[in-house]
Amino acid sequence: MSWAQEIRAFRARTQIKQEALAEKLGVSQAYVSKLEGGGARPVGAVAETLRQLLDQPDNRPLFDHFKSAVNNSPHLCSLFEQAGTSIRFIAVSQGYRDMGYPMSEVYPGGVLDERFVPELRANVARMIEDGIFDGRIACCELLWMAERKDGYHYWRSVNTPVKSDAGIWFLHHSALEVSKAQYDEQVARQGGELYYRDFQGDNVK
Repeated sequence: MSWAQEIRAFRARTQIKQEALAEKLGVSQAYVSKLEGGGARPVGAVAETLRQLLDQPDNRPLFDHFKSAVNNSPHLCSLFEQAGTSIRFIAVSQGYRDMGYPMSEVYPGGVLDERFVPELRANVARMIEDGIFDGRIACCELLWMAERKDGYHYWRSVNTPVKSDAGIWFLHHSALEVSKAQYDEQVARQGGELYYRDFQGDNVK
């Protein structure tokens, strides 16, 4: 995120006026306006003071706390952003990292690549094509399987679009391991591996 975006987002969530921010930074209101508009970049002591202000716990974006909650969760959850026809990991829970390869090697900025089963990658590409990041879909239930050393494992996941303070769409993913019978039953009930719901709880696909 650019300085201009950070300042605009900071003022929007804290409701601080340009004049009040200017006073904290020791600059003019006109200069803060230039910073917000991208016509200037903070340097030196102004940049340092601004960074300290933005990094104070009470001033951090709510989304930063959300990412921290995902990273430290013992459950199976993660946070993605769109990366072309795939997705990029923004946060990955401790529960996922404890599962071993390939999740143990996932890091923020990494993408869903060939280490992951083709069926999962194909379903993710389909979710993107169907508009999971456009704000119309409340959530998507995804059923998938993966072969491990002791045989196939089956998963049911819920993928929920969430918007950051900066207005960028991300996807929160949570998963639960299920039996093959539960997997087959759910696939039959919803007519496939993917099932979408809108904000009224109705099936939209």
